[in-house]
Amino acid sequence: MAQCHHAPGAWRKKTMVLEGIVELYSRVVYKETLSRPSSLRIVTRFISPLRPIKKTSVDLFIAAPFESLFLYLQPVLFLPPFSAQTAKMVKAKKSAFLATVAGASLVAAHGYVNGIVVNGVYYRNYNPSVDWYRGNNQETLIGWRAENTDNGFVEPNKFNTADIICHRQAVNAKGYATVKAGDKINIKWDPIWPESHVGPVIDYLADCNGDCSTVSKNSLRFFKIDGAGYDKAKGKWAADVLRENGNSWMVQIPADLKPGHYVLRHEIIALHGAANPNGAQAYPQCINIKVEGSGSNSPSGVAGTSLYTANDPGILFNPWVSNIDYPVPGPALIPGAVSSIQQSTSAATRTASATPYAGGAVPTTTQGGSQSTPTALPTTTLVTTTAVPITTAPPAGPTQSKWGQCGGSGYTGPTLCAPGSNCQVINPWYHQCV
Repeated sequence: MAQCHHAPGAWRKKTMVLEGIVELYSRVVYKETLSRPSSLRIVTRFISPLRPIKKTSVDLFIAAPFESLFLYLQPVLFLPPFSAQTAKMVKAKKSAFLATVAGASLVAAHGYVNGIVVNGVYYRNYNPSVDWYRGNNQETLIGWRAENTDNGFVEPNKFNTADIICHRQAVNAKGYATVKAGDKINIKWDPIWPESHVGPVIDYLADCNGDCSTVSKNSLRFFKIDGAGYDKAKGKWAADVLRENGNSWMVQIPADLKPGHYVLRHEIIALHGAANPNGAQAYPQCINIKVEGSGSNSPSGVAGTSLYTANDPGILFNPWVSNIDYPVPGPALIPGAVSSIQQSTSAATRTASATPYAGGAVPTTTQGGSQSTPTALPTTTLVTTTAVPITTAPPAGPTQSKWGQCGGSGYTGPTLCAPGSNCQVINPWYHQCV
């Protein structure tokens, strides 16, 4: 397999290999999750120098990165071997053991919504890999803050808890995006949703009856505005359509909806392990929007904790059968809604910041008196993150050079970064000057 360009030095490779091994091994033990890009990055860039990887092995690493990794490197690193049964599975074809691997909670990927596009305007969403670590120094965003720093999911055993509403330990977003009733919103996911994670895509709205930045999530009542499952005619899951649609989903706000502030709850439910109890994976994402218009429709809804149960037919479901007849879980669609509108992607030509609720910074200019004026995008890239100011004062004490390690569990070296870089949490075991 060809090596990636700009590979780090030998010392950095060793560090990253150890980091990857520790992270993968600990997550196997605790049955946590790891993103597909992370596992493939470790395999293709940092593992292959230890033991060459055949091209025919790539599918096995994608389907079962944990088992494959340890079986492959066990002779090199003297790691505790997996059972003979697992070894036999890894030697089998990908299609033969995908469901079994998934049922063991050893997943290959997951994600989050990085932003939305409304009428060509892009609004950045909460990024769990970055924003969670900013503590109280948070940018005003449209998306609810949650503890899904691993890009992980909510399991069915937690469907009766507040975690299912807007993800784990979710906290209200402090801003909102303004849309009009009837507008289409393009919801963009990151990273690319994996082919193995089949399942439905569902959208709900809940009226905040006022300020969505202070509403209790337990008081929200959600009504379903779309819910796509398996298309028998095309042989595709909604998650497949999302991935093929530029890793995005188009949802339409009901044209007759009453004006007001709403929480848009967008969700993918991955079913690759759902043949087993507690095997489905819910990825709820909540975004605050202000709906403008002259409609009067105010649908009734249900509490987020009542949307699903662990044993619902659309939650405990085997997606690997030959004749799929899938019931989309949750309450019925509101009158006039369809399971999915025609899917397309929206190119962003401008960006806009979230409009803050009372107590936040006031936009310098307004558009229609309701939201900040979008700013022109650079011609080559879409900027979706805010740079952290860097102090010019010399650090007090030993410093680490840029790209070096500056923290993590068990680390005893310099924790201050050289001027021009900041110490960023990559994972609990490795912090890096970037």
